[in-house]
Amino acid sequence: MARKSKYSTAESNSGIKMWKAALYIRLSREDGDKIESDSVVNQRSLLTSYVDEQDDVCINDYYIDDGWSGTNFERPEFIRMMADVRSGLVNCVIVKDLSRFGRNYIEAGNYIEQIFPFLGIRFIAVNDNLDSFKNPNEMNTIMVPFKNLINDEYCRNVSNNVRKTLNNKRKEGKFVGSFASYGYLKDPQDKNKLIVDEEVAPIIRDIYDWFIEGYGVISIAKKLNDLGIPSPAEYKRQQGLNYRNPSSEIAGPKLWGYSSVKRILKHRVYCGDVIQGIMKTTSYKVKKLQRMPEEEWFVKENAHEAIISREKYQRVQEIFASDTRVSPGKGQLTLLAGFMKCADCGRAMNRHRNIHSYGDYHYYVCSTYKKVSKAICTRHSIRSDYVEQALLEAIQKQVQIAVNVDEVIGELKKSKNTIKTNEDKYQKIIDKKKTEIEKYIVLQEGLYDDWKTNVLTKEEYIRYKQRYKEKIEKLNKDIEKMEEEKKKYAELIELKHNDFVDSFIKYRNVESLSREMLLELVDKILVHEDKSITICFKFRNELEQCREILELNGETLKVANE
Repeated sequence: MARKSKYSTAESNSGIKMWKAALYIRLSREDGDKIESDSVVNQRSLLTSYVDEQDDVCINDYYIDDGWSGTNFERPEFIRMMADVRSGLVNCVIVKDLSRFGRNYIEAGNYIEQIFPFLGIRFIAVNDNLDSFKNPNEMNTIMVPFKNLINDEYCRNVSNNVRKTLNNKRKEGKFVGSFASYGYLKDPQDKNKLIVDEEVAPIIRDIYDWFIEGYGVISIAKKLNDLGIPSPAEYKRQQGLNYRNPSSEIAGPKLWGYSSVKRILKHRVYCGDVIQGIMKTTSYKVKKLQRMPEEEWFVKENAHEAIISREKYQRVQEIFASDTRVSPGKGQLTLLAGFMKCADCGRAMNRHRNIHSYGDYHYYVCSTYKKVSKAICTRHSIRSDYVEQALLEAIQKQVQIAVNVDEVIGELKKSKNTIKTNEDKYQKIIDKKKTEIEKYIVLQEGLYDDWKTNVLTKEEYIRYKQRYKEKIEKLNKDIEKMEEEKKKYAELIELKHNDFVDSFIKYRNVESLSREMLLELVDKILVHEDKSITICFKFRNELEQCREILELNGETLKVANE
């Protein structure tokens, strides 16, 4: 509401023309730590006192942009002031100094030299002793653009220094964001470190679990809304934070939407990493954000306590990569969604339903054949229940391998001394052969002297030299083979579970499939035209290692137990 002036009309009783003034006050974030004279309160006091001393100026209103940069003029109160200027409510603009008006050299000059004179607006900068009505010549001196240039340069230096400081903190893995991600809080003892917000961390875990169980992103958002859980933006506001996310206003600030759920499922912060520098402003004047190349991001792994395990996070990213979609009217993904691929064209298989008098069943058909062209690929049709049965049997076999390897590792640990003895045995053989090599090298070196002293003929010299060379080469090959055998025993001593064993063994005695199980164990399922399938498991390299362990240690255990 406008301050009541000592003048009640646009003209005083003496007939003096009155200037209806807009008192413009600006304080940017970088000014917040400066001395008290730059505060909003002191600016208001200074400008009010100035007007009280003038006989020809009354106050129309105060226009205060608190926390807004002067590098551009897209400020809410400045925009409101200019609307009042154009409507005739204001014909005078008063600021503390040119820097409070703006720090953009070009735009500030445009307003002072072009726009205000054209609109007949009186401009006053109190501390700079500028008044376009009383001293118009002062406005045309080089000092005005020079001061604007200095203000612009100051802002550029501040921006560069702030950016350098923030980048150094980002490199060290320190969090420099204005707000912690949903699920975290800024540590009261260290504002650059995140700590888990135990109040909402369970919600993050539920979102990940639901997604892995097969719920779609939109279904999760609906579920959260049905449970009455405030959205991340609303939760921040409930905590008293001055937070506003324009994208959240689309679904409503209190509601969860597709983007808010997906952002949580894609954000590495939840497995303990700090990822910063993803977006960057074009310059200190242009606040438009641009996405930076991934190689320029600031990444610090394990910078804070994780809410989600790295394995679970990776599993979720694999689901996204498989491009699965929820069927219309369904809230969850089907068991095999994203896994079924055509063995010939590599495209996804589409799921369909067949309804018969004897019962319903679902089947898969190559999407290329169904949607693109029957000339490019064939049908590759197969029933889902057949695939599920074959898949269960295959997983059970892999589980049995994991169980066998687990038992072998246990037996090997019991037989560690015997294995060490075998390793030492190979080492003794290697040492003996190395001694033989040294002997033949000495003999080889003496051949030349024997030839020169006529102890050996030239033909004998060449023959012996070749013979020693062949013996040395054979011994080196023997040593290489012995080293490989010894290495196997050395590896057995340090043998531990690999990812294959750890992942499969927990499904011991499995009798039915679950989507979580498939996401952990299966990479893809290839369907051939003859209705056969190829199941591509994850951990294939580890699986081969397990088979080698079983083959090698059947013999090793036998020796160890004798």
